[in-house]
Amino acid sequence: MIRSSTILSVVLGFISVIPASDAISGEISTQSIKQAIYTYFQATLDVDHEDLDIEFVRLPKVTQFNPSGNRLRIRSQRVTTDLGYQILWLELYADDNLLKKYPVSVRVSILTAVVIPVHNLNRGELITAEKLRLENRLLNSAYGTQISAFEQVVGLVTRRVIRGGTVIRENMVRKAPDILRGATVEILLETGNMVIRTEGIAKQEGSVGDEVAVFCPETRKFLAGKIQSSNLILVK
Repeated sequence: MIRSSTILSVVLGFISVIPASDAISGEISTQSIKQAIYTYFQATLDVDHEDLDIEFVRLPKVTQFNPSGNRLRIRSQRVTTDLGYQILWLELYADDNLLKKYPVSVRVSILTAVVIPVHNLNRGELITAEKLRLENRLLNSAYGTQISAFEQVVGLVTRRVIRGGTVIRENMVRKAPDILRGATVEILLETGNMVIRTEGIAKQEGSVGDEVAVFCPETRKFLAGKIQSSNLILVK
């Protein structure tokens, strides 16, 4: 998951890239600014440089920079660091005093492994390994919500239709219910001092502890009961 961070201070070694004649009033190179931004996203997103893809939409020209006493900080306007288009601030400090800040527009993507379905998956469909494949893709939104390994989803069911080739995300799947709608179950009917066992048909899906409707063919009635196990519903 993305690590929450609003600011990362990066002290840049610009002395080596600024000519000696410009030591008092220098100019930060575009390449140095790009490297600082890459460093910022590597730290806040906890990814390697080679997995980052940053499009620099707008870069400033930073002048009047004294490399011996000033620092450049990268600050995000967002509470948590995310992907996609965003504006950062390059802030120029002398000691702890802010001298000037410059807006930078970037578009950030990450190359990462994702799990996708081979074919369309229907709503409520049980996910098995044979229905999936693993791919490397560039993501530019909702990083951290993607499913990146088969074991994260095998045995779960879909919340909605998932088209083949779509990146599976956490909110698209859920735990498989203990009882599916239409399943044949055992009904344990408690009335007073009597306990009756009979067969029924679940009319709703649910997990242990859920109250669901069940149809009793013997009495031709619909009853409400609580799921006790994968094949037992208690009706009181």
